[in-house]
Amino acid sequence: MVDRSRTVLLATPAFDRDGGVGAHVTKSAAALRDSGFDVSVVAGRGDPELCRGIGFRELPDLDRDSISADCRGQVLALVRELRPGTVHFHDLADAGLMSAAQQEAPTVASVHGYAGCTPNTYYFSPGDECHRAHGPGCVANMALRGCAHTKDPRGLVRRYRATTRRVEALRRVDQVIAYSQAVARHLHRNGIDRCAVVPLFARLAEAVVPPPSERRVMFAGRVVAAKGLGTLLKAARGLECTIEVHGDGWWLPQARALAARHGIADRVVFNGWSDEQALARAYDRCRLVAVPSLWPEPFGLVGIEAMAHGRAVVASDTGGVREWLVDGETGSLVAPGDAVALRGALHRLLDDHELCVRMGRTGAERVAQLFSAAAHAESLERVYRDARARWSERR
Repeated sequence: MVDRSRTVLLATPAFDRDGGVGAHVTKSAAALRDSGFDVSVVAGRGDPELCRGIGFRELPDLDRDSISADCRGQVLALVRELRPGTVHFHDLADAGLMSAAQQEAPTVASVHGYAGCTPNTYYFSPGDECHRAHGPGCVANMALRGCAHTKDPRGLVRRYRATTRRVEALRRVDQVIAYSQAVARHLHRNGIDRCAVVPLFARLAEAVVPPPSERRVMFAGRVVAAKGLGTLLKAARGLECTIEVHGDGWWLPQARALAARHGIADRVVFNGWSDEQALARAYDRCRLVAVPSLWPEPFGLVGIEAMAHGRAVVASDTGGVREWLVDGETGSLVAPGDAVALRGALHRLLDDHELCVRMGRTGAERVAQLFSAAAHAESLERVYRDARARWSERR
């Protein structure tokens, strides 16, 4: 007899390895499977070969801003067919779909960013984070304080309304998941009180290679202004090191131009998007990793991935970064957008190889203790149990 409490349907826009939500769901699904769950996935796009032993169905509408009535019907038909113990939505805050699914099974919704912020940036300038709930005042802030961080205001009204609907939908589900206390606080400000924090995770390298003597700094992530690559390139002007960039995005031409303008183009290697294997090799050949974000990172997954490979991390003290980086023990915290402070922190580690080794070792131990796949799956199991209890009380 099937134990329905250990069956879960994951609904997500993407199920792939291209980064973001899709990459997280593939890893989370595998962690659940390895802990004994019967896992099925319905996604707007994806690769069914990514995870053996996991059911997969593709519904292209789930990868669109607006989910059609036909798509909702197909998801609900799948829920009735599978009869999962929990339906777990990832970045699909569709009120109609969630309400209908809740009639059939307990519902959980994962929030991967600042769901109550129209542009999802949640800051005005580096170090000046927003702390307000979604509401009419956001319109004035976007118009007068520039927190939308765009020169093209078209579409903001539509996105504001979509944010209103998303917040309302999240208030209705049985349980909401945040991946950091920073995001949980944001959700509480928006009246989303049934919120649990589930740790993200990184798998330790099979063999943690000590950092090399070569003075090489690695950046990995989307190449957009908010990720702070510009600050790193400015900091690199006064450093003797190579900057290795892994990622792609709309700001890449500006990054190349900035490197040339500062006279460091010959020391900056732009690798473009890199898959998991290429990133693993890059971690092994770098001395340390920089996470120089300008915006408040909801978590900063690249940080614990670097630590899992035994690398010290220099990161902006913003968002959820303090939840994984211990200043002076696993790396260094600097003020976001401060190229001078970033240069100083990088210089210290580049000049002290033994310090990099110690911080890298401590970071790997911290990942093994707090950010393992097993800890992630155990936390999800508790959330699913709480969601089922709340759902049963309502029936």
